Amino acid sequence: MKTVFIALVALFCSAYNPKPHLLVGQWIITARNEESLLQKKRYISTIYFSSSGQRAIISLSDRKGREKEELACTWNTEEKPEQKLLVFTTADRRNLVYSVEHLAKDSLYLRMKPELSHPGFIPRAQQLKFERIAGPPENVR
Repeated sequence: MKTVFIALVALFCSAYNPKPHLLVGQWIITARNEESLLQKKRYISTIYFSSSGQRAIISLSDRKGREKEELACTWNTEEKPEQKLLVFTTADRRNLVYSVEHLAKDSLYLRMKPELSHPGFIPRAQQLKFERIAGPPENVR
């Protein structure tokens, strides 16, 4: 029994990511996104991470920023050996997975993981760079 308890604690601790609270808030893309996410040429412009229920809204727009649409998702973080993953799940159960290359109070760099994402998203491994534009006071400089 003691061995099972220790194994469960070790499993929980190894899967725990101590920084998901840093994601909460609104992030805007800082460098031009060269690769569209959807077939209809929509590019990620902002991501909003809610603090309640781990909901996210990914705002997409065309190249000129006129035609807009939103992807409502849930989000979760996962620790894999040598990488941290950010997993978005849409209402129709499509996963969009990014590795977290860098996460700080004011900046976020993500790289798409095409092999883990739903094939309905255009598979590109381009690095996306974001800057925080709103969030809880403890996450802002």
